[in-house]
Amino acid sequence: LRPAPDPSFQEDLVFSTLNGYLFIRLIDNVMDGHATVEPGLLPALALFHTGFEAPYHRTFEPGHAFWPIFRSVWFASADATVEDASSTHIGHEAFVRVAARKTCAVKIPLAAVCYRCGRPDLMAPWWQFVDVFGCWHQMLNDLFDWRRDMEHETRTYFLSEAGRRRNPGESVAGWVMREGFCWGMGLLHGWMAELQALAATLGSPALATYLQRRRAMLLERQETVEAGFRAMAALADALHLAGQPHTDRDS
Repeated sequence: LRPAPDPSFQEDLVFSTLNGYLFIRLIDNVMDGHATVEPGLLPALALFHTGFEAPYHRTFEPGHAFWPIFRSVWFASADATVEDASSTHIGHEAFVRVAARKTCAVKIPLAAVCYRCGRPDLMAPWWQFVDVFGCWHQMLNDLFDWRRDMEHETRTYFLSEAGRRRNPGESVAGWVMREGFCWGMGLLHGWMAELQALAATLGSPALATYLQRRRAMLLERQETVEAGFRAMAALADALHLAGQPHTDRDS
């Protein structure tokens, strides 16, 4: 938006966003059961939250329109995290409405840029992109971390779908190999196509490049997993044949 960005403002954005990320990461690790030393670091949340909010006070006066947006987005992110943690069976609508909104805090630095540059009209299209990206990003985590989530009894849309779709007596791993991974990848590719279409309207070549790289990384991971599935299927077939009784013809 500016031929010559303000370095001081950019530094504030980076510092604030890093602190906001650490604040969220620390809480999520504890809530998701992935924590190691994090419970003992919870008092550091005060430091991270201050580092997240304070830089914006240098740019926006207390009565500025930025602050109601800051509060509404920040509270919405917290609400989504709490609701997601208490969910037991998550469907598509709930996933889009709740789980995928846990990343919505990124709308705060976006709003700051739009107001700083006098373009609040750009918030709506960028926020639409963030909402779709939240779906893609959360499903990526759910799909590739399903085993760890199951071990920690973390309920996700992907595991909820496994419970609904797997055959009687079929394990979650069996469902993942049979159709679950393909189903999840279908959602990811659909959201990525939507993201690339939205990015084309935002006038940010760097964003388009970023999405191209993420799509290439996803395709690489997909091929690795599917190659593993093919190898496991071949091994299962070989073990099945080895266990068959030999006939005279086989001899």
